[in-house]
Amino acid sequence: MAGEEILDHLPQDLREIAARCGADLCVVDLGPGVGGRTLDALLDADAALTVAAPEPEAVEEVYRVQRHLFARRLAQRFRAMGHSPALRRLRALVRDGGGPPLPVDLAEPLARAEPDLARIIWGEFSMGRLRLVMNQSRARSDLDLGESMVRVAHRPMGPVLEYLGAVEFDDAVLLAARRRRPVLLDAPAAKASAFSARFWPAICWSTIRSIAIPISTPPPPM
Repeated sequence: MAGEEILDHLPQDLREIAARCGADLCVVDLGPGVGGRTLDALLDADAALTVAAPEPEAVEEVYRVQRHLFARRLAQRFRAMGHSPALRRLRALVRDGGGPPLPVDLAEPLARAEPDLARIIWGEFSMGRLRLVMNQSRARSDLDLGESMVRVAHRPMGPVLEYLGAVEFDDAVLLAARRRRPVLLDAPAAKASAFSARFWPAICWSTIRSIAIPISTPPPPM
């Protein structure tokens, strides 16, 4: 499924539809950006996956999504607890910073100001892992970029990124797109197809029911 319009039906409707159809897995293809409904879909999914190209803008977008996800997760938690002072303080920190700061820079002042919530705040800091796939990789440095992003993100953001691998640039994907066919069917022996065969078992555990995928940069269809 794709498109912002489906987010009005998350989360219960899609889960109910998948259950009625006997589906084991529900994949929601989200658009780019950090809109509220997109973030809510990511937070509700059992597994969240982002696809990024090896470009500075796409790398920054991954970190931007993580900053917004953490702030959104805290807001949801405070709202569910009915803790208005913490929610107001969170909103003030985001507003004064011109947007969500790094998760550690958001967690520290909140935990100091609300010591009774410190355990909850730091607990949320360690949750919400986003799985990362680098797309259209051409050079060895592109293949290694995902691991570097995980290391860079670890201290200020926590264990928020899990690198699944890189899809090498493959002309077969472009040809499949022109034919309007999935590359897995159009060129099952292509490098991109081989990656997909390895990739899905890495996240499709028995506990996963829904996967939300925000696209940092539009990838060719796979």
